[in-house]
Amino acid sequence: HTAKLEFFGQLAARQAKVPIVLYTNHGFIFRSDMGLLKKKLIMGLARYSGKISDRVLSQAMEDVKVGVEMGVYKEGKIQYLGNGIDLTPFDIKNYSQKDIDSIKQKTGVPADKKIVGMVGRFVWEKGFRELFEAAEIILKSEPNAHFVLIGNKLASERDPVDFELLEKMGIAGSFTILTGRSDMPDMYAMMDVVVLPSYREGFPRTMMEGAAMSKPLVASDISGCREAVENDYNGYLVPVKSVEPLASAIKKLLEDESLRTDLGKKGRLKAEEQFDKNRVVERLLDTYDELCTARFGKPFRISANKNVS
Repeated sequence: HTAKLEFFGQLAARQAKVPIVLYTNHGFIFRSDMGLLKKKLIMGLARYSGKISDRVLSQAMEDVKVGVEMGVYKEGKIQYLGNGIDLTPFDIKNYSQKDIDSIKQKTGVPADKKIVGMVGRFVWEKGFRELFEAAEIILKSEPNAHFVLIGNKLASERDPVDFELLEKMGIAGSFTILTGRSDMPDMYAMMDVVVLPSYREGFPRTMMEGAAMSKPLVASDISGCREAVENDYNGYLVPVKSVEPLASAIKKLLEDESLRTDLGKKGRLKAEEQFDKNRVVERLLDTYDELCTARFGKPFRISANKNVS
């Protein structure tokens, strides 16, 4: 779902004479900081890809509007798909305090600390540098805070996070770094606040999962994050690459347990209403039905009772 793969994937599909070609947009990279020439090139690729696709599906409602307004896609070519998860395992009601204490013990996370968690690829563009600097500020007045970072570092990454920076800053002892986890509901269960100060996102899964787990969220005020976080409702949106507002939002939540509980409950409601993967699957199948009927004279789903994989 990158800009180049959008172009080459759809072009290859057309050359292979695939009858119906769709593309799922995970956000517009040209909305992030980059040179004018590169921005024009990527927009041009997206515009051409839109012409040769039957439909472009967008994870973010905001990007549907932006794509049309910027002249990348014609109105009607791009439509909202959304994003979703299986809500069942991501439910804090599945966990007792004893369960949470056990999870902390197994992962080496201090039992008596307030946990600020971040989940994402270990690359700087996810906002790790800003979180490190925010942590430095937070720990001066909130020494009981502890930061848990969960992700992986791929060999192909161009901007991998250098965690030695935490040692140089003198705050490494306040961080736990975990990799290769397949027990994400457990990881969220031990967090008090879930953060994502990313520079760009399509529709971040970590924010959906955090909301489903009734955790208050702090994220960058960017497309994608705005789909998952409603400011002052289930969390806080802060300016991208801004350390002080990030630190302030996290501190506000760490200092007020009732606020964390209130925003967390609202996040769960939002997840149930908007982040259920079954709703996304239905929208996708409806699109398949529409396009197949137009192309072949019959819907993708032969009947409502037939399972389709």
